Amino acid sequence: MIELAKMSLDNQEDIVEFRNKLLALLMALQFNDMKGVNIATKISDLIHHLSLETHNIRINIYIQNKSISAELQMSIIFYGSESLVKNYLMSVRHEINYQPKNGETTIQINLPILDNKLITDNNYIIYLREKIIVQTKRELLRQVEHKNQELNSLLNDLKKSSGLIQSEKMRALGVLTAGVAHELNNPMMGILNFIQYCLKKTDANDKRFEPLKDAEHETKRCIDIVTNLLTFSHLEKEGEEDFKPVNVATIIKRVSKILTYRLRNEDVTLIEEVPENLPLIMGHENRLQQVILNLVTNALDAMKKTETKVLRLQVSCKMDNLKLLIEDSGEGMDEDTKKQIFDPFFTTKPAGSGTGLGLSVCDSIIKEHHGNIICHSEKNKGTIFYITLPSLVKETA
Repeated sequence: MIELAKMSLDNQEDIVEFRNKLLALLMALQFNDMKGVNIATKISDLIHHLSLETHNIRINIYIQNKSISAELQMSIIFYGSESLVKNYLMSVRHEINYQPKNGETTIQINLPILDNKLITDNNYIIYLREKIIVQTKRELLRQVEHKNQELNSLLNDLKKSSGLIQSEKMRALGVLTAGVAHELNNPMMGILNFIQYCLKKTDANDKRFEPLKDAEHETKRCIDIVTNLLTFSHLEKEGEEDFKPVNVATIIKRVSKILTYRLRNEDVTLIEEVPENLPLIMGHENRLQQVILNLVTNALDAMKKTETKVLRLQVSCKMDNLKLLIEDSGEGMDEDTKKQIFDPFFTTKPAGSGTGLGLSVCDSIIKEHHGNIICHSEKNKGTIFYITLPSLVKETA
């Protein structure tokens, strides 16, 4: 007797795998296709019927090599009585024996092998085992590939759904932002008119003249911010008639000057790597200043609780792109946080310290300039923002 396999079947997947192995074995023993499929199907149906009533079904498969003929024998061992399978046994037209023992029932199935010359020695059995293993691996690989295709399809559907949800969120936010911006714009213009009227009536040597000029400048900045909210809402015309050649180095110097007091007061080391001969870009100066100022302010906020406080601003030009890097040595972000930073109203700051619109607005402004902004960050290792903008002068090779 040559043992081929021992296995335990606990669920439907095990039964399917057993059927595939049995069918491969029958084909290898040169049972004809129809007969092999018929036997494998009926025996797997029998086992399925048993699995509905009992558990822990064990199967032994071996070849009994007699002097004249050989048989493929299977012992199906389970807990239960013969009545569980009485109707099924009649459909399997081969010799079947019962061996009840200690609460277990054994069904013995004998399948005569027509060509006894196949069963000559252990070399063939080794070959047979290897063949079954290869066929089983192919079947499993096919099933895995099919499952991968299903998962990829589900993933694509999920991405499409996420994109639609995000699009609807942005559209709703755009309507809300546009309404707020329009409501703010009128009173801000009124304040600016009052300030400019006072300036006309105030002598330049009057001590009130400079504070009024400052008030005029800051009011104009507020109006620009309101205008930028309209840009963010995507309701403003996409025309670029207000774009003009802009020097990014000048914007960075202005931002550094605005934040001089905070940099000194919070003991932050500023490293500026900004070449003098940078090519110009076509853009809106105030909006780009808003982006850089927002990112630098966020960087300073991230370094409040760290011992080492280093802020690096670097600009370089490669081919026809201007690359801006803003790096801090702050607390950094984990992966979950990093995935949401450009979502509207998402913020890690305490209530009252941020609206969660800053980076969303920055992203919209950079895209408006046909650029790209990405973030690299690790928890407790700082954060780097990379901004790429098209330049007006292409680098020559």
